[in-house]
Amino acid sequence: MFSQAQERTSAKLSTGALFRTLKVENAYLRALLEMSDAAVATFDPHAILHSITRKIVLVTKARRCSIVEVSPRTREATVVASSEDPEIRNLKIDLRKYPELRRVMKTREVLYIPNIDRNSLFKPVRPLIRRLGLSSMLLIPIFMRRNLLGVLFLRTAKSRGRFDADELRFCRMAANIASQSLSHTGVYRTLERKTHTLERLAITDGLTGVYNHRYLYTRLDEEFARAARYQSPLALIMVDLDDFKRVNDTFGHRRGDEVLKDVAATIRRAVRRSDIVTRYGGEEFVILLPQTPLSGAFQEAERIREAVARRRFRGLGHPITISLGLAAYPENQPRRGDDLLKLADQAMYQAKAKGKNRVIVASDLAVKPRRRAGKTRKK
Repeated sequence: MFSQAQERTSAKLSTGALFRTLKVENAYLRALLEMSDAAVATFDPHAILHSITRKIVLVTKARRCSIVEVSPRTREATVVASSEDPEIRNLKIDLRKYPELRRVMKTREVLYIPNIDRNSLFKPVRPLIRRLGLSSMLLIPIFMRRNLLGVLFLRTAKSRGRFDADELRFCRMAANIASQSLSHTGVYRTLERKTHTLERLAITDGLTGVYNHRYLYTRLDEEFARAARYQSPLALIMVDLDDFKRVNDTFGHRRGDEVLKDVAATIRRAVRRSDIVTRYGGEEFVILLPQTPLSGAFQEAERIREAVARRRFRGLGHPITISLGLAAYPENQPRRGDDLLKLADQAMYQAKAKGKNRVIVASDLAVKPRRRAGKTRKK
């Protein structure tokens, strides 16, 4: 009877152990499937790699997990994904402070360190390791066609214990899934840079390098909507070069283009970083000043006018001056961003009529139809 009871108890224990094993294996398989799904759901390799690090932390004893891109030719490595922060995509680290990474790069083999405190590899950095409360480490090299691309880097806390054989097998499979995405990070960064360059070119004036009128309209609508919603100030300055036709007629259009570029650069130096400088068309510029009341905008307009007037333009023999029109929300009571532009345009026309080289603030005159961007008129 006793032996039968012993057999039943042993069977129950075996069944329980088998159930726990199946449960763990099921969790691993589900995590691997979700990693694979993430790999085909987005073109962003950094998002895929972050998803992999998060899954690993959820189903293993790892407290932290990172994927590090390595280059055997340099002393630097790059953390391209971290379980702790999805924004970590290009964090440079000094390999001299990571002896474990250097070891994997040299041997190209899995490195498991069950007890960091007793491992001589960490003698130079042991105080730091102890402050972080780390217990063990697991580093798995990531290959693509025998080329070492990076390292899957896991750390456990003392409270979580050590990695076991099942976790090691799971992490090696996760590293295989990560290899394809890791091989694409360089290409993706290049594409991001090129995309950013193209986007910048689409909103930049080709001659002067400031924003173009298309970008002005977009930002004007956005900033006016924000100002109206939060009742915050917004100002706009219209700038026109005085007697610019004489420059073109006397010195030629090429010299005129050089003057426009020089004036644009002078304006950019005179404004704040938060201000938006755009070329409206021809010899006209528009400056958008978020969070700026009328009084502050007037001071800035005067500063711009004086900066251009002081500027000496090579080969002209005379200074260039500008006329500026200023309008502001809520002072001029525009109902939309386009009204602000019209009011500043009318004020600038008044500055021309009153002798040029001055700043005029928009009055309470009714808003008249605005000219098209770049349309010339008598100066």
